[in-house]
Amino acid sequence: TLLISLTTMLAMGYGFAANRVVVSNYLSNSISIVNADSMLDTDTISIPVGSYPLNIFVTPDNSRIFVVNQGSFDVWAIDNNALVMLTSLNTGTSTWKCKMSKDGENIGFLNYSTNDIYVYSTSQLMLKAHLVFNTRPADFLFSTVIQDEVYVIFPTGAFQVCNMITGVNSTVASFNAF
Repeated sequence: TLLISLTTMLAMGYGFAANRVVVSNYLSNSISIVNADSMLDTDTISIPVGSYPLNIFVTPDNSRIFVVNQGSFDVWAIDNNALVMLTSLNTGTSTWKCKMSKDGENIGFLNYSTNDIYVYSTSQLMLKAHLVFNTRPADFLFSTVIQDEVYVIFPTGAFQVCNMITGVNSTVASFNAF
């Protein structure tokens, strides 16, 4: 019996980890890890997580799974080999955008009510930067050229280039796109 239909995958967060499909079960506060080779419900592992798991991120090397829990305002880091929780990351009280750097070294969380971004190292599971802004950012992304830079976009069209090493809200440059 197939466990996951296309409709189910579109309705929930999901990610791919090696030969596994990871699906968030929003209402049951768990994730399901399915063997992608068979896709059978007999090859499925369910892991309890925080309240209302919304998004799932998997590091490019498949070592870690990150589960964004909308209801408990945290992110669980799970070891993909042992399938155990490593730690819970504090990401503020209203995480609504999450991004992982292309190399998988950083994962960031944008909060809509506190105008800040938390950035963690995916390998060390340590806070790298807490960027705080006067106005609410609309979005952000990690630089693919300079390792520790984050581009932050604001609803006005303006954006800032922030360096995570030099501290909180260190603006390297600010531009207005309009």
